[in-house]
Amino acid sequence: MEYVLSDSDARITFHEMNTPACLIGHSHVAEYYRQRCGNEIVDRFPLFSGGKVTLEEGFRHLMNIGSVGQPRDGNPHASFGLWDEQANTITLRRLPYDIEKTQHKMNAAGLPDYLIQRLAQGR
Repeated sequence: MEYVLSDSDARITFHEMNTPACLIGHSHVAEYYRQRCGNEIVDRFPLFSGGKVTLEEGFRHLMNIGSVGQPRDGNPHASFGLWDEQANTITLRRLPYDIEKTQHKMNAAGLPDYLIQRLAQGR
């Protein structure tokens, strides 16, 4: 599976999926794609803290819950999802973490400065 950064990327991934829902990462961007079963049109929605997605029947679902560290959507907080199996929902959560401490560790490990600086920018 490649990065999913667009509707066309999501469409390709939907074709490769053999389940009604899939949680992905790698792009570090919190967003949600859905496709009505039997349809080629893909709907794309950004995800924000507290945002809840209901995994409706009749649709296929592709959700990137962002990342804990190295986000790429302009929000430097850790991003994760909570799945409520009973309600069939996934809720996005954001929490602050010690970015400065992480930056110091990255610097000590000799990582490039641009990687260290972008942590605080969420880019």
